[in-house]
Amino acid sequence: MDQPRESALDLTRCEQEPIHTPGAIQSASVLLLFDPATARLVAASDNLLPLFGASAEALRNAPVERFFSDRDAESLRAVLLSTRPAHARYCELRGGTDHWVTLFRGGGLLGVEINTYEGADHDPVAFGLDVGEALTEISSLADHLVTVGEEDIRQLADTVTRRFRDLSGYDRVMIYRFDTDWNGEVVGESRADHVAHSYLGLTFPSSDIPRQARHLFRRNRVRPVVDVGSASVPLVPSTHPETGEPFDLSDCSIRAVSPVHLEYLANMRVGASLTLALIVRGELWGLLACHHSSAPYRLTPGRSSACRLFAESVSTTLARLVEHSETETVALVRERLRAFRSGLLQAPRAQGFGVFLAERAQELLTLMRCDGILYRLNGREYAFGRTPPPAVMEELRTRLETHRRSIGRDTFSTHFSAGLWPDLGPALLAEAAGALLFQPGTGPFDLVLLRGARQVEMTWGGDPCMRVTPDSADQRLHPRKSFELWSETVRDRALPWEHVAAIAARELAMGLNEIDWLFEWHESEAELAAARAETEYNALHDALTDLPNRRFLQHRLAEAEMNRTGRSSALLHIDLDGFKQVNDTLGHSAGDQLLVEVARRIKCAIRGGDFPARIGGDEFLILAAPNTHPWELDAMGERLIHAISRPIQLESGEAEVSASVGIALNDGRIDADELFHQADLALYESKRTGRGRVTLFSQELKRRQDDTLRLGEDIRDGIRSGRFEIWYQPQFDATSFDLCGVEALLRWNHPQQGIMLPADFLQMAEDMDLVATLDGIGMRAALDDLEDLERAGCRIPKLSLNVSARRLSDPEFLDAVRDLGPRREAISFELLESIYLDEVDPGMEANLQGLRDMGIRIEVDDFGTGRTSIISLVSLRPDRLKIDRQLVEPIVRSEAARRLLASIVEIGQSLGIGITAEGVETRDHAEILRALGCTVLQGFFFARPMPAQDLRTFLLTRAEARRA
Repeated sequence: MDQPRESALDLTRCEQEPIHTPGAIQSASVLLLFDPATARLVAASDNLLPLFGASAEALRNAPVERFFSDRDAESLRAVLLSTRPAHARYCELRGGTDHWVTLFRGGGLLGVEINTYEGADHDPVAFGLDVGEALTEISSLADHLVTVGEEDIRQLADTVTRRFRDLSGYDRVMIYRFDTDWNGEVVGESRADHVAHSYLGLTFPSSDIPRQARHLFRRNRVRPVVDVGSASVPLVPSTHPETGEPFDLSDCSIRAVSPVHLEYLANMRVGASLTLALIVRGELWGLLACHHSSAPYRLTPGRSSACRLFAESVSTTLARLVEHSETETVALVRERLRAFRSGLLQAPRAQGFGVFLAERAQELLTLMRCDGILYRLNGREYAFGRTPPPAVMEELRTRLETHRRSIGRDTFSTHFSAGLWPDLGPALLAEAAGALLFQPGTGPFDLVLLRGARQVEMTWGGDPCMRVTPDSADQRLHPRKSFELWSETVRDRALPWEHVAAIAARELAMGLNEIDWLFEWHESEAELAAARAETEYNALHDALTDLPNRRFLQHRLAEAEMNRTGRSSALLHIDLDGFKQVNDTLGHSAGDQLLVEVARRIKCAIRGGDFPARIGGDEFLILAAPNTHPWELDAMGERLIHAISRPIQLESGEAEVSASVGIALNDGRIDADELFHQADLALYESKRTGRGRVTLFSQELKRRQDDTLRLGEDIRDGIRSGRFEIWYQPQFDATSFDLCGVEALLRWNHPQQGIMLPADFLQMAEDMDLVATLDGIGMRAALDDLEDLERAGCRIPKLSLNVSARRLSDPEFLDAVRDLGPRREAISFELLESIYLDEVDPGMEANLQGLRDMGIRIEVDDFGTGRTSIISLVSLRPDRLKIDRQLVEPIVRSEAARRLLASIVEIGQSLGIGITAEGVETRDHAEILRALGCTVLQGFFFARPMPAQDLRTFLLTRAEARRA
């Protein structure tokens, strides 16, 4: 008797399983859910007794202080009250033990995952070097790939899986790539010798990782299953006591696993697993899937964090390859569109747009690699190649639109229409076995690409028709039991759509819309010569990027004003962060290449109804489609920042810029000029508050910016009146406690607000190009104070000065230091770690070398909280590392924190770099840091920052006391 086959209803049940609200977690961890308003426990996993001495039921409504030490409870209360992103860290529990804790937000609650598995990270320095070496190999391989074909992807996948298995220790590591119908193919695999069966080259049906699971991978990119055979631990209570709703654990990495998936893993003989999402351009490209035969198996926190960074780096590398492929595709489509526009100039006046396109039908079909095209514009439809009968095509379009809306994208594609819509199957096979729809949410056009059925050889991981089967006995779905190779010849589907097909469709649809606009204009102005049409096009477009220019945008804004009855409009103002640095260091040709690429990314990131323009320099504007909601605008802004911020390959090397976005809404009560002004104010706020962010204009924002303008005037007044001064915090030898230097800290003695810290004014000063002025004031004042102190008998061995990334890249910086004369030999420059990348720009490197040549010491400040890697430390060669206070503070109570700090000291010592620790608040801190190998200490235990006259008193009093 045949095995029961799955039904469409079975697959629907699988797709609808509420895996984000399982009401339980995996047994290797503990979960606490707190109410942010009260900081009290709402629910918890039913395994609290070993850690907290009481059950989850008994601890309900207990304050956060019941679970954590006073210091960490206070820190968690601050997180509860804030909206900043969740994070991971070591925390001290009330019982005195330290555990790795991961925070997340969901359903209005703050979740606290407590890792109960603590293993030692053996030789963390060696492991860090291994990670760096692996990433270097992968990056080097990607750099040398000439094309981005299938063999290139498989070569990269082979290297990634081999390296990741070495780092993680899992028995099997695979790269699983999704096609456009969400079937997954294993394109890379590395397995231990005892793992006999290979999945390389096999395809797994989309139901193996259903839609809701894919959605969760976009949100929560790391998913461990510590023990497939272990029972889950329920939450107490199982639902929210106030709403009765199940708890949303979408962002909880330790949520319980679906029974169907657990059985699926068990059938594969997997004891434990780790899955990391590979995200490319904000979309789920594939998975890095790791299997282990024995259980439990889990990475230690340090290795887990490193492996997550590894996966993110792989995603970035894949994005570079995909982007290269997209760039080639876009260039090809644009070249054809330019040829079409050129042809338009020679077209007979009587010729219509449809005839014009029909003559180029074969070119379009070849360009888009399809058998049929339907382009709909302003109610008119143009069809080329092989297309279904009109009634069938209309029904197919309706279903494509429904699916497109359901996924919230402007593109939907399938290469298996007959499987998606069995009732239409026979009518679709010849012309539309595969279909791709590009349809902007608003806009007068859409595009459908069609492919006919082909004979395709498929190799599946098990019988694809046995994905899930129902069991009447336990009313559950069960996955297939075999994953042996299953070969199948199919004749009812098209060749899968390439990932670049959607980009090509978008580019073509938007380009044809512009050509139609020119065609209509050409027809309506019959008396104009063909040359004038080209002149008009050029007058309305930016010559470098081919985007519409300010004039074209103003035309569109004027049209929007005339037609705005009952419709709102919005403007997004984009300005690049870091573009000047690219221009200055790599040259104007590189800057032009970067702008062209940014323009391409902007077009890819917006919707069809949005209108982009370049208005000059590194500034872009987007007129959003009418009636776009504010949340959609915010999402578009974030999407633009993400797209622009990815590394850009230029002829002269790789460059990185970011973007700031300002948004203004027009509800019909302001004109275009005021809309421009408001978007500009919102953009300024984005830049002022840290860059790389989105700001929506508001009247409160205008009021704050008025205050900011006043602050700017106050800064100028402060410079003129000498109100900027230097305070000093002493630094001491860790062994003798003798003075070994002071750090100079800029302060502003404001006439109304008193002493102000740099965080309150430095960004504004940078925006006003006054940082160099303040640096000059600070350096000269500090050296003058140093001379006064030494005349008073206070010898200062070293003077540390902070320098910003922008100032360090300034071509005039070295001259300013040289002008200080011989006094500069006492200076050591502290560079914030956040300014470093693995490769500093040439201007910064030249200045660093110039400082070394003058004998000036270089220190990396705030080490351990930024992005400096071991590899970049080798190339930067600083004299000292200053360990950030966040890493110093927990060492008195946390063995894990001491281990981490010891690793940093060991790295520094191995590279010949001295170690300074700041944030030393107690004698215990000082003694532990000295024992760990730190040689210089700084913090409130010794002295707080103070003005020069107080420093003189402090040093003289201290010297006198030591003599006594």
